[in-house]
Amino acid sequence: TRTPDRGGDLSIHSLDGPLQVHRFGFLQPHASAPEYAPEDITIFLVPGVAFDVYGNRLGRGAGYYDRLLARTRPGAFTVGVTSTRLVVDRLPAEAHDRKVRYLATEEGIIETAHG
Repeated sequence: TRTPDRGGDLSIHSLDGPLQVHRFGFLQPHASAPEYAPEDITIFLVPGVAFDVYGNRLGRGAGYYDRLLARTRPGAFTVGVTSTRLVVDRLPAEAHDRKVRYLATEEGIIETAHG
């Protein structure tokens, strides 16, 4: 299995299977755990360095979440999880960037303007 650490894409695995410690110290499903297709997921919680009010996300530049979100089914809920202080008026965006529909902050959940 290719992983982002080895130049692959993100994959979604069950928490019911074996777990491993990620290099950043948190537990994550092992690649051998049952895998889910992005099309089968209803809601995605998406991390980011920053977000804007239009749903654009600033990540770390490798495009992992953009490629994953490009494979979601129509109508899937995409929620950027962030702090209010990391929500700005406008971020630069490119054609391949995937927007989130909602932002979840310590102040609540807001629907983005979708550009």
